[in-house]
Amino acid sequence: MEREGLHDLVAAYALGALDDDERQAFDAHLEGCERCRDEAVALAEAASALACAPEGPAPPEALRGRLLEAARAERGAKVIPFPRFRRPAWIASVAAAACLAIGLGLWATIGTSNSPGRAQTVALKGVRGTLTVNGSGRAVMDMRDLKAPPAGAFYQLWVIPSGASPLVDARVTHGGQKVVVPLIRKVALGDMVAVTVERRHVLAPTTGIIISTTLQA
Repeated sequence: MEREGLHDLVAAYALGALDDDERQAFDAHLEGCERCRDEAVALAEAASALACAPEGPAPPEALRGRLLEAARAERGAKVIPFPRFRRPAWIASVAAAACLAIGLGLWATIGTSNSPGRAQTVALKGVRGTLTVNGSGRAVMDMRDLKAPPAGAFYQLWVIPSGASPLVDARVTHGGQKVVVPLIRKVALGDMVAVTVERRHVLAPTTGIIISTTLQA
């Protein structure tokens, strides 16, 4: 797949909707594309925030009919393609679409898998909290009472497959009583998830691991 085409997969990647070949190609692409890493993190954070939000009241039944009528009335509308150049507003639009998909149940669909044994919750070392992984390997790190990173630095998450080099993942720029971070990459049995403190974008840790856990095989 051409490099420009890989840019277009960032939203599907953040939702875990790529097949294995596409994900492997995008994983390799992320190593050298800071823009896609930033967008993937922003989308994953937005999706996670909605997934963890309290359920609101059900909309009136009549609303569905009005929406369908409005959609039918727009069938003849012209479709104006978006420019390929990406702007910050594009991120917000796709994030909203991702959140809507999750709100309609896509996250539950993605979570199904033929390997239910992968789903587990493990405690973190170095901070109070847990790493929760669903049946398809999508993971969320929940850290409690996390101190803010040093000035000019951020927390960098890594996925470290057994016997392999660390793979850069999401980053956290703040602390708080409850910091929930969805991982960009899938986590496999035996993988370690770790956190270091970094001051710039790197492809390998430059400091020691301060938070870690390992998905039990």
